Amino acid sequence: KDGSITALMGESGSGKTTLANLMLRLYEAESGDILIGEKSIYDHELKSYRKMFTAVPQDPMLFSGTIRENVMYGNKEVSEERFAEALEKAGAAGFVNDLPKGADTVLSEYGSNLSGGQRQRLAIARALLSDARYMILDEPAAAMDPVAAAELLDILKGLSGDRTVIIITHTSQVLSIADRVVIIKDGLAEVRDE
Repeated sequence: KDGSITALMGESGSGKTTLANLMLRLYEAESGDILIGEKSIYDHELKSYRKMFTAVPQDPMLFSGTIRENVMYGNKEVSEERFAEALEKAGAAGFVNDLPKGADTVLSEYGSNLSGGQRQRLAIARALLSDARYMILDEPAAAMDPVAAAELLDILKGLSGDRTVIIITHTSQVLSIADRVVIIKDGLAEVRDE
């Protein structure tokens, strides 16, 4: 559903990430079809189809450069106001503003001078700057302590309505914000509307 949060749950290796990769058309389905509304994803031109999505992997890719450059990567001509809003919505504004050079702080390769949770929040801020209708988050709280994970879930709940969010997870913590849960087990999916 548009504007909803769907959790894809299952044990490690159950196919959650594979399903997301099929949705992103990184793989072609061997059989069957995937629909958005009434239209097959294969009826869309690939480049325009992929622009409808933004994805935040479990281990987000950051490069050596400033926080601003990392968050703005792939997002042309973003105003300072929209950049600050993305940091705020992703829960990154606090720690970024506390750094001596703020958003102009240079990151080490892979963002290794930040915690896992901080890297995840910057990747979410980058995703928020895109105009994509669908956001896929792969284990977004995996690198966070329980308090930070709970804060992130509050942030993600606030995103619903703006875009459709799909969260890949193996923990039940996400259930508190999901509108729909898809449990994948033994190659089958069970759908529960919360």
